[in-house]
Amino acid sequence: MKTYPFITQKYLTEIVPLARAKEWLEMDIEGYEGKDGIIENCIKSAIASVETELNFQLGISTYTWHSPCLPYKFNDTCYVKEIVSIKHGETVIDGSTYYLLRTSERSSVIIWYETPVKAPFYEIVFKAGLTEVEPDLLQAIRARIGEYYLGSRSDGVSEKRTLSDRLLTPFIIPYVG
Repeated sequence: MKTYPFITQKYLTEIVPLARAKEWLEMDIEGYEGKDGIIENCIKSAIASVETELNFQLGISTYTWHSPCLPYKFNDTCYVKEIVSIKHGETVIDGSTYYLLRTSERSSVIIWYETPVKAPFYEIVFKAGLTEVEPDLLQAIRARIGEYYLGSRSDGVSEKRTLSDRLLTPFIIPYVG
C-alpha cells in the first residue's frame, strides 16, 4: 500500500503578494482597491495552475505523511527542507537518531543512526517547497495572472502555447504513479 504526504499548512509565506501582482498589471495606483478581489483570485488561480502543471508546491508548506513502513526516501516532488517530527503511534522518535540528507536538488533521504521500534505506521511531519521561486517560474505566474485578469473580461480561449507554457516546460516533473 502506497501512501503520500498531504499538506497540513499551505504556504508559510506568500508566493506573490497582491502589491506585486498589481505592479505587474500596472494597477498599483495609490489608494485604488477596486479590483483587489479579482486580482487575488487571479493570483490563486495562476499559482494553482502552475503547481498542477509542475506536480509540486511552490511555497514552503508543512506536510504530514503516514507511512506503513520505516520511511527513508522522499518523493522527488517535495523539495524537503526539514523534518519537524517522526512518531510511531503516540511516541515521538528522538531527533538525534536520524538526519535528513539531500541526495540531489529534488531528492532527500532519512539516514538513521538507530533503527526505531517497528510500528504499524509512522507519522512524519516535514516542511517542503521552494524557499525562493525561480525567476522563470515567477515570470510564468506573472504571465498567467495577466492572462486570467484579461480573460476575466472575455472567454480568452487560445490554441497556441503561451509564454507561461514555454517557461514551465523545463520544470515539469512527470507523474509517476
